[in-house]
Amino acid sequence: MSTNERWKKVQNLGLCRTCLFNHGRRPCRINNRCGVNNCQTRHHPLLHSNANDASELAASTPLDLHFHSGELPSLLFRIIPVNLYNGLKKVSTYAFLDEGSNISMIERKLAAMLDVTGYRRPLCLKWTGNVTKEEEESHRITVEISGAHQDAAKYIISEVGTVDSLDLPRQSLPIENLAGRFRHLQGLPIQGYCNVTPQLLIGVDNLKLAIPLKVREGREGGPTAAKTRLGWCVYGGHREESQLSMNYHVCECSEVEHLDKTLKAYFTLEEAGIQSGINEIAQDDERALRILEQTTKRVGERYESGLLWRYDDFEFPDSYAMAVKRLQCLERRLAKDPALNDNVRKQIHEYESKGYAHRASPEELTEADLRRVWYLPLGAVCNPRKPGKVRLIWDASAKVDGISLNSMLLKGPDQLTLLPAVLFRFRQYPVAVSADIKEMFHQVRIRSEDRHAQRFVYRSNPASPPETYLMNVATFGSSCSPATAQFVKNTNANMFAHEYPRAVQGIVHNHYVDDYLDSFASTEEAVQIASQVKMIHQYGGFEIRNWCSNERVVLEQLGEGKEQTVIDLDSGADKQSDRVLGLSWDTEADEFRYNTYLLSDISRLRETNTKPTKRQLARCVMSFFDPQGFLAPYLVFGKVLLQDTWREGTGWDEQIDDRTFERWQEWLDILDDINNVRIPRCYFSKGDLSTLEIHTFVDASEVSYSCVTYFRITNPYGSAEVAFVASKTKVAPLKPTTIPRLELMACVLGVRLAMFAVDGHSLAVKKHFFWTDAEVAMSWIYADPRKYRPFVAFRVGEILEKSNREDWRWVSSKQNPADEATKWGVGPHFSKNSIWYEGPEFLRYPAHQWPQQKRTGIVSDEIRACYAHRQLKIPEQLIEVDRFSSWRKMLRTMAHVLRFVNNCRTTLPGQGRNIGHLTQFELQKAEEYLFRAVQWECFVDELATLTNNQKLPYQNRQELERTSPLYKLSPILDSSGVLRLDSRISAALHVPAEMKHPIILPKRHRLTTLVLEDLHRQLLHANNESVVNEARQRFYIPQLRTQVRQMAKQCLVCKIRRAQPAVPRMAPLPTARLASYLRPFTYCGLDYFGPVLVKVNRSHVKRWVAIFTCLTIRAVHVEVVYKLDIESCIKAVRRFICRRGSPAEIYSDNATCFRGTERLLRDQINKGLAAKFTSTQTEWKFIPPSTPHMGGAWERMVRSVKVALSSLQDSSEKLNDESLQTFLAEAEAIVNCRPLTYLPLDSIEQEALTPNHFLLGSSSGVRLPVVQTTDEVSLLKGSWTTIQKLLDIFWKRWVREYLPTLTRRTKWFGETKPIQPGDLVFIIDDTRRNGWVRGRVLEVLPAADGRVRQAVVQTAGKAPSKKSVSKLAVLEISKDPGTQVIPGFHRGEDVAKLATAPGRKSNQAERNDEETCTDENRERNRKQ
Repeated sequence: MSTNERWKKVQNLGLCRTCLFNHGRRPCRINNRCGVNNCQTRHHPLLHSNANDASELAASTPLDLHFHSGELPSLLFRIIPVNLYNGLKKVSTYAFLDEGSNISMIERKLAAMLDVTGYRRPLCLKWTGNVTKEEEESHRITVEISGAHQDAAKYIISEVGTVDSLDLPRQSLPIENLAGRFRHLQGLPIQGYCNVTPQLLIGVDNLKLAIPLKVREGREGGPTAAKTRLGWCVYGGHREESQLSMNYHVCECSEVEHLDKTLKAYFTLEEAGIQSGINEIAQDDERALRILEQTTKRVGERYESGLLWRYDDFEFPDSYAMAVKRLQCLERRLAKDPALNDNVRKQIHEYESKGYAHRASPEELTEADLRRVWYLPLGAVCNPRKPGKVRLIWDASAKVDGISLNSMLLKGPDQLTLLPAVLFRFRQYPVAVSADIKEMFHQVRIRSEDRHAQRFVYRSNPASPPETYLMNVATFGSSCSPATAQFVKNTNANMFAHEYPRAVQGIVHNHYVDDYLDSFASTEEAVQIASQVKMIHQYGGFEIRNWCSNERVVLEQLGEGKEQTVIDLDSGADKQSDRVLGLSWDTEADEFRYNTYLLSDISRLRETNTKPTKRQLARCVMSFFDPQGFLAPYLVFGKVLLQDTWREGTGWDEQIDDRTFERWQEWLDILDDINNVRIPRCYFSKGDLSTLEIHTFVDASEVSYSCVTYFRITNPYGSAEVAFVASKTKVAPLKPTTIPRLELMACVLGVRLAMFAVDGHSLAVKKHFFWTDAEVAMSWIYADPRKYRPFVAFRVGEILEKSNREDWRWVSSKQNPADEATKWGVGPHFSKNSIWYEGPEFLRYPAHQWPQQKRTGIVSDEIRACYAHRQLKIPEQLIEVDRFSSWRKMLRTMAHVLRFVNNCRTTLPGQGRNIGHLTQFELQKAEEYLFRAVQWECFVDELATLTNNQKLPYQNRQELERTSPLYKLSPILDSSGVLRLDSRISAALHVPAEMKHPIILPKRHRLTTLVLEDLHRQLLHANNESVVNEARQRFYIPQLRTQVRQMAKQCLVCKIRRAQPAVPRMAPLPTARLASYLRPFTYCGLDYFGPVLVKVNRSHVKRWVAIFTCLTIRAVHVEVVYKLDIESCIKAVRRFICRRGSPAEIYSDNATCFRGTERLLRDQINKGLAAKFTSTQTEWKFIPPSTPHMGGAWERMVRSVKVALSSLQDSSEKLNDESLQTFLAEAEAIVNCRPLTYLPLDSIEQEALTPNHFLLGSSSGVRLPVVQTTDEVSLLKGSWTTIQKLLDIFWKRWVREYLPTLTRRTKWFGETKPIQPGDLVFIIDDTRRNGWVRGRVLEVLPAADGRVRQAVVQTAGKAPSKKSVSKLAVLEISKDPGTQVIPGFHRGEDVAKLATAPGRKSNQAERNDEETCTDENRERNRKQ
C-alpha cells in the first residue's frame, strides 16, 4: 500500500493521523512527532512520504517485517517501561519480555550509557531456518532493574549479553483508548507509550521478572493485562488482522561447553612445559600436515596453500541465504554507527586493492564446483582495550543445517612455540627486540580451487543487490588459518637455514603467533639478526613491523620512527579476551610489570562487599596472565579457593560460603600490590654465563605444591648473582593425599620445570641443584625405587631419569622460597627483595656455606610388600569331604582307609593286621586326621608358622600376621598336630581337656557343617542353643550361632516339621454377596446344626435344624429336619421354597457337616440334591471339602441362631416338636431383626437397617396403619407403590450403609508363592499334626483373580480330591532355603496353628469378622 493509499484509508475510516485510532472529536493525547528522516510533522511514521521504500524493502525480506512497525499492531507484545541502574547512574528504557529466548540481551549503546562493563564472551544467536549470527564482541554484564512506576523495587539481572542491535519491533500502547474499549483494563496503573523500540530483552534466564503475578482477561481475542515484578503490561490481540512477525533468539553456546573450553585454555597455559609423556601426532594432524606439504608452494612473491579439508569427498548445503541475512544484520548495525560503516567500507576497498579479496566474475560463479561452495558471513569486531581499531572477520562457525565451514576443516598440527619458552630466550641477553607481523593470515594465499569455500557477500549501498566476493587469502575465523600461517612462516624460514641460521632460529623458535621476541648479547648482533629476520619474512610475503627495543640504537638502525615504551606481552595469547592482569614490558626500564584490570562486576562485588558466585570467582582466577609464574604465590591460592567451592558442591551460579568469602576478600586485598611488582627482563646484565647453575626448590602442603627455579652465576670477584627464572604451582588433588606423597609430586614438578627451563634456553647450564625440605621424599629418592609401591616407584623413577641423586639436597623450610607458594599465612610478599624473587640468601655464598646435608635413612612407609615363596608339606587328603552327607559315615570311612594303609605297611611276620569292627582308637585317629586335613586346607600359613615355632626357642618364635583370622585366638598345636585354642581356663579343675583347649574349625566349611548336623541329629532336632552348647564342649567355630541357624534351616526334617499352609490373599466377594435390588433369598446358603433332643411321648428323639441364610441381606430361615437323610432334607428345602420362593443359587458345604454319616449318604446328597434342585431357575453349588471359611457367610448364622435359642429355652426344660418349632420361629425373628450396621446415616432417630426391613418392611414387622379408602383399585395400587418405595429406600440404605463395610479384607493380606503341580503337601484335616496325611498336587485350580485357592491332591490309596490351599502345607524337599516363599511375599496367616490349637474357646468366633470362619473342628464343636 502506497503512502497516498494509506492517507485515503485513514480519511475513510475516520482515524487519527497521529495514533491511527478512532477517538472521535476528543483530542489525541499522543504528542509524538513523525521522526522519520528528522520529520517534525505530527503524523504517524507510516504516513511519511518515504515509508513506501521501507514497505517495499520489508516485502522482500519477510523476517524484517517487524523492524519498521510504527502503528499499533493487532498483536501487542509484552513491552514494559523500566529503569536500569549502575551505581548512581540511571537510564530509562523499554524491556521486551520474551519467554522464547534463553538469554537476556541489551544493546551495547545502552550499556555504554550506564557505563557498565563485564567480561567478554562471544554470543551466537540462532533464528528459525537455521540462521545464525555471531556477536564476537558480546560482553556479559550485571545491572539493576526496576519498574518505571513510583517506589518500584530493584532487582539484579546478571549474565546479560550485549549486542549491537536487538532489532525488536516498535510498538505503541495508547492505554486510554484501550481502557475505553476494554473494561477490564480500566483502573489499572498502566503507563502508555508511543512508537518505542525496546533496547532490553529479558529471557527465561531471568524469568522471575516476567512471571505474571496477577492477570486480567477480557473477551476472546482481546488484550490481557498482567502484573509482573516490573509493573503492569498489556499484550495480546485487539484487532482482526496481524501485520507483524516475531522471531526467537537462542544462544547455542552451551554453558558447560563454554566453561570446559575456558578451563581447558587456562590449564593448557598452566601445564606448558610440565606435561608428562610424549605427545603423539594425531591422525587428523597427520592428514593436515600432508595437505600442507602437498599444497604449499611459492607463487610469485607469496606462498599459496590449500584449506585443510577433513574429508576428500563432501558437499556443502546452500549457505547464500544465511550469508545475506547476516549481511542485513551487519548493515543495520552499520547504519547506526556511521564511523564503523566508513571503516568497514574502507577496509573492503583496501582488501580489493591489496588482492586479499575480489568480486567474483560470472564465469567464476558458473564454473565453480557447487559442492564446495560456502558463503562466509562478514563481521566486524572492536577491541575495547584498543578503541578505534576494527578487524574484519569471517564467521566460519556459522551453520546451515548443522554444517559450518569449520566443521569441514581440520585445525591442523600445533606448531606454536610455547610462550614460556619464548620468554625464556627473551630474557637471556641484555639487548632485547620485539616486533609483529602485519596481517599475518592475509599474507598466505589460498589456492584457487578452495577459494569458493571462502565466498562472502557485501554491498556498499543497502538498496542494491548483494555482490559476491571471494577471499584470496586465509581469513580470520577459519580454524585452519593459524596452522597454515605457521607452516608457511617456518617453511619460508627453513629455506635460509644454512645462510642465516641464527635468524632462522629466531623465526622458528622465538615467534609466538605473529609476535617476535628475541634477545642478543650486543646491539650489533641485534641489528644484524633483526635485519635478517626482516629480509626473510619479506621474501615470504610477510611484513614485520612495530619494532621495539630497550636500546634506541637498534631502533634507529632498523628504521623504526616511533618508539613504544610499554609492550603488552599478552596480546598474542588471546587478542579477544579480557584479563584481570596483563604482563607488559617497559622498554625504558627494561623490566616486566603488571597492569591490574578488575572486571566491572567483580569490582562492584568488591565495593558492595557482596559474595561472588562460583562462576565469578572462576572467571576472576582464570583471567590472570602469568606464564612465567612470577605471581604464583598469589595465584595458587585463588586456585585453592576455586577448588574449595568444587569440594563443597557449590553450583556455578551459587554464592560462595562465608568462610570462603573471607578468604576471597583477603585475596582481593592483595591485588592492588601487584601494580608495584617489577621483574628485570634480563637475567644478568653482566657476569660469566659459563658458570651458570640452575637451582630448583620444591615444597608441598595439604592444599598445594610448588616449585621455583633460579639461575646462579659466579662473577670473577667470587660473589654470586641469582635470577628468578620460572615457577609452577598446583593445587592438591581432591582425593586426600599424604604430605610425603605431595612432597614427592612437588619433586616431580620441579624436575620437569628444570628440564623445560634448560631446554627452553640456549644457555649452557653447568650444574643442576634440587632443594627440598622433605626428608621422606629425600629418602625415597636416595633409595631403590623398586622397594616402594607403584605411586612412589614411578615418580622416583621419573626423577632419577631426569636428574641425579647427587643433585638433590635438603634445605630448611625458612630458607625454601617454594614455601611461599604453599603456605598462605599473612599472604605473599611482592617486595623486590623478597625471597621469592631474589632466592635464598645462601645462594650468594660459596657452596661450602650452603646448608649442611642430613643423612636420610630408609623410610618404612610406602614400602611394597615382599612375598616370599616357601615350600610346605601339606598332609594329603585321602578322601573328599564334599562327597559325604553324614559326619559318621565320613568318620568311619576315614577309619577304614587308615586301617587299610596301616595293614599295607605291616610287612613284618608275626604282626597281626586289624580286622573286624572299628575300635575307639581307630575312630579317634580318623577324627584327628580329618581335623588336621581341614585345618591345613584353611590355615596353611598359620600352621606353617606354628610348626616352625616348635623347632625354635621361645624368644625366637614368630607371631602370626595381624591380618590372620586366628591372630586373636592364640592358637597352639597339640601332640597330634591338631590346631587348638589356647584358652584362659587351662587351670580349671574337673574340666575335660577338650573343653580347656577346643579344636579350631573353619567357618562355612563342609566338614564343620557335617559336625553340626550330626550334633543336631543327636539332639533330635532340638532348639539351636542346645546344638551351640554341645559344639562348644569340643570345638571353637567362628560365628557358631549363625552357622547353626543356617544349618537348621537346611534340615529336611525341620523343614517338614515347620511346614505350614501359605494362604493366598483373601478373594473378592462373589456376586451372590453383592446382588442388590433382588428378592431376599435369591442367593442362599444351607447348613445344619444339631441334633436337638425332643420329647415324644416318653422317649427322646433327635431332631436337626436346617438354616437357610440369604447371602445378600443376611436374613435367616429355619426349618426342622426330622431325619438326617436325603428325604428329610428335600422336604425342608421344599418348605423353604414354598415360603420364600425359589432361589437362583443354593450353596452348601459339600456335606461336610454330615461327617458322622456314611459315605453312601454323602454321595446321595451330592447327587440327589443336585439332581433334584438344579434347574433353569435354581442351581446347587458346593464349596470344597474342609473349607469352612468359604462358607463363613452361613456358618456364622448357626451360632447366631444358637445364641437366640439359648436365651429362649431353659436348659432343664425338655421340648416337644411344637415347642421346638415355636422357639425356632422366635429365634428366626430375633436374628432377622439384628442391625446390619451400627448407626443409620440419615438421622439418629432413624432405626438401623435390619434383614426384617426387606422381609417385613420394618425391623419388628409392625407397620404403619393403612389409610382406608373406598376405591379398591386405588387401595391396591397405593399399597403396591408404597411397598416398592419402601424396598427402594431399604436397598439404597443397604448400598450406602452396609456395602461399604465389606470392602476391607480382615486377614490374608499378603501374597504367597502359589502351589505348583507336583508339590508334596500335608493335608491338614486333623488337630493332631501326626494325623496329617501326605499327598501330591496333581492340578491347581486358579480363581477368577488368577490366584490358586484350590488344588486337586492325590493321596495314598484314595481317589484325587479337591482341597483348599489353606489346608495344604507344602513340604520343601529342596536344599535351597528360599523355595517356599518368593522374596518380597508374605507367607499369610498361620492356618495350621488354628487347626492344631487345643481347647479353643467357643467365643473365639465373636472376635472374628462375620465374613470369616474357623476350621471344621471348631464349627463341629459349636454345632454339638
